[in-house]
Amino acid sequence: MTTKDLLEIYFKLNDRFDFLWNFYAVFILALGSYLLSENAQALGSAEKIILICGYLLFVFMNIYGLLVTSHSLRITAKEIYQMVTESSELIVVTSIVRKNHSMDKFAAFFIHGALLPLFIWVVLVR
Repeated sequence: MTTKDLLEIYFKLNDRFDFLWNFYAVFILALGSYLLSENAQALGSAEKIILICGYLLFVFMNIYGLLVTSHSLRITAKEIYQMVTESSELIVVTSIVRKNHSMDKFAAFFIHGALLPLFIWVVLVR
């Protein structure tokens, strides 16, 4: 496998990672906007449980996708850096490939964990 092939894989993985974050953000904004709008009707207890369980399932699936993609990005970046031998290639690679993806896991758990109690509170108050 060439460096070019690995770079293509890296960029596809990076696009997938960004898509997962964007999908989560749009989902949260849409659901939160509806729940906080004046048009939203009061929810019964069964509806609240279904909504919270659905949200938990979505969060777990999103976190899993983010973690798997982040792990693949780390491995691919490591392979790219090991394949680069010339200093001119290294300069280009360091400008387009993040070597460290350690904050991805923290960000996924922090953001999802911070919004989870807020979402549950909004649903229960509704």
